[in-house]
This record gives sequence, C-alpha cells and structure tokens, in this order.
Amino acid sequence: MKRLAIIILLVAALACITGCTPGPASTSGDASTSLHEEKVALPAEAMSIEDVRTVGDGSVRAVAVDELHQRAVVYAQEADGAWAASFDADELSATLVEGDQVTARLTPQGELLCVVTSNGAGSSNGSCFLVDADSTVELPCSIENTMSFHVEADGTVVVCESDRFARIDLATGEKVSSARVPNGTYLAEAVLHEGLVYTMASRMSGASMETEFAAHDADTGASVAIDPALQAALEAAVPATNLRGAYRQPLLASGPDGLYVCAQAGVYRCTSAGAQVVLEPTGTHLANENEAPCLLDVSDEGLAIVYRDDGTGSGRMTACRYVAGEAPETSEELVVYALEDSAVVQQAVALFRDEHPEAAVTFELGMPEGSGISADDALRALNADLLAGAGPDVLVLDGLPLQAFKEQGMLRNLSSVLEAALAKDAYYENIVRTFATDEDCFAIPMRCSIPAMMGDTDVLARAETLEELTAYLGSNDETRAMLAFLSPTALYLASRSAIVGEGGAVDAEALASFYDGVRQMLDIAQVSRDDEADAAFGYRSFLLENPLNDGAGIGSLGPALASSDARFAVGLLQDPLDFGMTGIAAANVGYPCACEPLTFDGALAYLPSVVLGVSSGTASPALAEEFVATALERDQQMQVRDAGLPVCASAFEGSLPEGPHAYSVTYMSEDRSTETYGRGELTPEEVAACNSLMASASAACVDDKVVADAIAAGLRAYCMDDMTLDRAVAETVRKIDLYRAE
Repeated sequence: MKRLAIIILLVAALACITGCTPGPASTSGDASTSLHEEKVALPAEAMSIEDVRTVGDGSVRAVAVDELHQRAVVYAQEADGAWAASFDADELSATLVEGDQVTARLTPQGELLCVVTSNGAGSSNGSCFLVDADSTVELPCSIENTMSFHVEADGTVVVCESDRFARIDLATGEKVSSARVPNGTYLAEAVLHEGLVYTMASRMSGASMETEFAAHDADTGASVAIDPALQAALEAAVPATNLRGAYRQPLLASGPDGLYVCAQAGVYRCTSAGAQVVLEPTGTHLANENEAPCLLDVSDEGLAIVYRDDGTGSGRMTACRYVAGEAPETSEELVVYALEDSAVVQQAVALFRDEHPEAAVTFELGMPEGSGISADDALRALNADLLAGAGPDVLVLDGLPLQAFKEQGMLRNLSSVLEAALAKDAYYENIVRTFATDEDCFAIPMRCSIPAMMGDTDVLARAETLEELTAYLGSNDETRAMLAFLSPTALYLASRSAIVGEGGAVDAEALASFYDGVRQMLDIAQVSRDDEADAAFGYRSFLLENPLNDGAGIGSLGPALASSDARFAVGLLQDPLDFGMTGIAAANVGYPCACEPLTFDGALAYLPSVVLGVSSGTASPALAEEFVATALERDQQMQVRDAGLPVCASAFEGSLPEGPHAYSVTYMSEDRSTETYGRGELTPEEVAACNSLMASASAACVDDKVVADAIAAGLRAYCMDDMTLDRAVAETVRKIDLYRAE
C-alpha cells in the first residue's frame, strides 16, 4: 500500500493549485468603503515581522527579529511618515547563547514581551522578559509554546497551543485559566473579548476544511454558550472551504466593537447583529493569494495586517494598515485585465501598487470564479469596451484572441519595452520573442511551461507518439503498474500542433486520436488505483476538471517514483525547482532514470503564459508600459512558485536552491514511518542543460479560451462516458467552426 499513499499525497497536493474559494458577498454601502490601505514601509532589515500593533497613545509600532531570531527591534512611525528603530532588545540578546531564540510581541503599552527558548541547556525554555527603551526585566512566568500568543490589556497573555489555550498572568506567572479543544480539531486562534476567551479551531471533513468556534469563561476556562446570532455571524464569515481551492487559515481578533475575522473574502466584524464586511480584498494585499495574512490587529484607529509571502517560498513579510477616511488622491489609474484569476498577475499588481502609490492600480477579471460568465460573453464585453475606448490598460492575453486584437489595432507596439529588457538582463529570447517579428511586438509572455516525462529510460524510448506510449503501458499488468501520474495538459501540449492548424482549424482525426489516447491513459492509471482512493479523491474527474490547464508540475513526481514501484510519469516543467526535484528519482532508484521533454512530432512544445499586452486606447501608456517592463524584471520574475518558468534566464538561475541538501522531501507511509529523499544542488553542467532545454523550445501552444474550452469539454464528455468518441469529436469541431465563423 506504499504506492497508494504516494498517489493520495500527489492528488491532495495538486488539489491546492486552483483559485480562491469565494466567501460571503459584501453588502452595498457597508464599512468596507471607509478603509483604505497604507503599506507600513519598514526599513529593509526588518524582514521578519513578529507583530504590528496600535498602542495606547494611538501610534502604531512594529517589531521585527533577525534571521537567527536572536535580536528584536521595535519600529515606530515618525512625524514625516517614515519608520525608524525606536528601541531594541540588545541587552537581552547579549545574554543569549547559541541555540537560543527570541519570539517577541508588543504589549498594549508599546513595550516588548520577549520569550526565550533554547534547544540546549543554556537557558530555561519559555523565559519571559519585558523590554522597553530603558530597561529589561525578567518576569516570573514561562511561555513554552511560542507559536501563538497575544498580550492583553489586563496584564495577561493568551497562549494558543495546538489542542488548548492557556491564559497566564504576567505579573505572577500563574495560569489563570485553560481549556482543550475537541479531539480531531486544531486550535488556530484564541482571543480575549469581553470576559470570554473565544477559540477558533479547524477540522478536516472529507475534502473540506471546517472551522469551529467556541467560548470559555476567561477566569475559569469553563465552556460558555456563544450567542446564537454571533455564532451564525462567525460561521457566515468562515464557511467550510473546499481544499481543492487555495486555502488561507482565517485569523480572529478582538475589536472595540466586536470580534473580527480575516477570511478568504475579506475582514468581517462579527456581532449579534451579523457579519459585516469591513474590508474587501479588491485593491489591497488581501487580493494577492501569494500573501497569507498571519497577524491581525484591531483598534479604534483601524486595522493592521501582517502578510507572509508564500509565493516565492522566501517567507518575506509585509505589514499594512487600513485606516478610515479618504484614500490619498492618485494622479493616474491603471486597470489590469485577465479573463481568469492568476497568482502571477496578483503578485505583479500588488508589488506595482506598492511601488506606485501615486497610481490607482486595479485587477479586473472577465470571468470571476462563481460568476457563471462564459468565455464568449466575457470576450464580447471586452471587445465592446476596447472598441469604445473604455477598456482596460494592460491585458493579460491568455485565452484572448491575440491575433484578432493585433489586426484590429487594439494593442500597442511593445518592441521598445522588450529591447530595453534584453539590453539589461539575460532572457530566453526564443520564448520572450514568441509574439515578436522584425517589425513589431504586441505581446510578451512572462512565464512558460514545458510538457515532460520522467522515469525508466526504456519507457521514455517508447513515447515517440501517444499511440505507441498507450499501447506499451496498456500491454499487461506489469506495464500498467508503471504509470505513477499523467497530466492531460502535458499530453495536449505535445499533441496540439497536429490538432490545431495555424488558421485555427481543427483536424478531426488528430483530435480523435488525442481523445482516445488520453482515455486509454486514464484507464491504465485507474486500474492501478485502489477503489477507496478513487472514491475519496475522484482521480479521474479531478484530472478532467481543467484538463488543458491542470498545473500538474512534474517536480513532485520525482520523489514519488523514488518511493514507489511506479516507473513513469507525465507532467509539466513549470518551476525552476522541478529540474532538481526530478533528479531525486534518478538518485534514488535502481534503474536508468531520466527526465525528458515530451514531444510527439519532434518540435519541443511550450505554453507561453501570463502574456501581457497594452491597449492602444489606454489613457496611461507610459504607466502601462512600465507595468509590463516591471513584470519582466528579474526580481518580479522570481516571484510565485508553480506558476510557470520565468522567461528571464537570470531569474531562473537565481531561483535554484544551493547546498548539499538543496532538494528534499519526506514521505509518510500508512504505518506512519517516514522516509526522506533528496539530492544536492544542480551541477554547472546540469544548469547548462536546463538553459539549453529552455532555449530549444520552438512550438508555442496558444489557444483562445473558447477553443480550449471546447476541446476540454469534448475530452471530458468522452472520458466520463457522457458521449461517444465520434460525437465528442463532431461536437467539438462544430463549436470551434461556429466560433471561427463569427
């Protein structure tokens, strides 16, 4: 059953790559219109932010620790708006020994509560110190769990452990109260509010994450019933979340006028009167799914939120305040438009907005999740706006009819932007020039993905065509068991040049061959899977949810081959880490193993993505072109994981981890035993081979959303037995022909 455990982990991991799950809708005219975002521009050295808090005099302070968690510094905002160091805990740091770590939180009075823990014998775990500008005082209390704690105005601290909370008196060290959460739940937050400690715990339920709220007497820990109306408000703010979408752990905080929850769709004030949206994500860092809110502070002056950047894996942190009143006036507006949500574009918009406070930068979607708007309807609306001169400024052209836009004069020539970028840094010119000619360049891709296969070299040699591959894998029980995972997207990219001609016409025979090949591969994979795993994760239906854009990175499959009896997998090279992770298989299996591009006609296919263009009717051409130029830069190209390979070669190389344990993953078997697989950094020869592969990509796969949806729908219908092969092909061709004729 070792192999089954690996498959479950793979499918569960892949389930978390899609967009955010929508929450309750905002009510028109609510408090969300009265708060605007102000980034807390702390000095560059304040990278790891431990806390941001509005203190008793109404000022806002922040505390940051160094990389070793041995030095803590408090920053305060000065009269000119700049942030500078106010005081530090260097006196305490001087007493620490190797292995000691400091975790710090601000008190309501603006002092610093430092908790020192150690893996050695140099100091007692959980020692507490109160630090201000003049003194460092050791307190008679201990806080062993420093994962989550909050200093309250009454001189107590509420400590949150995984299965319980404890309320401790800082002056005496006595435990005032404590309580456990029910078995099977994980305690995420515990806050003191109006004499009660409210807890927020999470529970897995099938493919969903459910949140449970409870209340306890602050002095005894005894369970107290929550007011039914408040309970309903809390549950409305944090509905059960499907883990197939991006998941954010909600935050809970006490405010002067209710409990506040920061959840998927914004910040809510929860009272017995209901759940009111006080801050919507639009136009703020909340809209960036790459940044996870990790701290929430509420005061009379507004909100403060600290975000951790999960997109790059760097853990970089950003602090923002949300204050009442009119937002600062902006001199320009910039609207970035995409048919569908994109983590890469979210990050680009968030960073560009931070760098250009003089501009109002917004990100609009033609097909918001859950809206029911079709691609055809979204394209018609966009066309109408562009022709009327009222459209967006920057267009994310993925899924849009790029050639038609160019022929109709709707796009600006970006040749100067591209040439300026190439003059400054190293790029994969074959990819970045995908849409460029000698005369012009109306679109520039920021990312790309390459279909790949990995495993036993004997199997790889039998993948010259999809028909040959399926015939070999399906020949007997032993070969069927070789298949670890397949990506319909990778199979499509390798087959697309035969399916869709240059003019957009579909070859029915090639389409039928592709549909039937994917169906046979799914059948082969299904045979080797346990019925229970399929019922729990819906393997076949999961792969067919978005079969031409499944985002199945091949990097996670290297360890899967190393830890199972499988010998072959198909996926996408879509992150620099993939090149090293695939090497884990070769380093840990007992047969010749490699990772090679998947191609069925000799030309190396690639999917250009996050393709940016600028509307010819933009009112802010310079700002729009600067947005594209910024998105091309090395630092921006290094943002966001598993969303495509950067087109900037130096960003690719800069994203590769270093050291003897650069690539590592640990798997847990059903018996709870663990095994770690890994390898060191890529050698110079391997890096050169990666660059050579990127530079050899030659067949760009570009589809309109309408065409891609029609092909995907036909594939899904045939593979799920809703249509015969002939009918699925005929219906797909009919839809595309009608669309082309419009």
